[in-house]
Amino acid sequence: MSEDFSADEKARMIEHMNDDHLDACLLYAQHYLGIGSATSASMTDITRSTMTLDIESGDGTSRTETYAFERQLTSVEDAALFLARMVDDLDDA
Repeated sequence: MSEDFSADEKARMIEHMNDDHLDACLLYAQHYLGIGSATSASMTDITRSTMTLDIESGDGTSRTETYAFERQLTSVEDAALFLARMVDDLDDA
């Protein structure tokens, strides 16, 4: 397994998340990063071990935060399933 995703893989994942799953990015910011005041979030980077989000809060402030996954992602497909499972786990809580 390579150290990181290729530039093309990263670009496709980030574009997909920001085009189709901004609601999930917001949930990641609010629940997994503990930023309850977040009103919007978008993915700016993803590696096999982290994702980075640009987060805006209701008070007009913005910041960039990185979340470390509990395990290494093994592929693009694994990343998709893992990120979806993170959202599903919130629904089950």
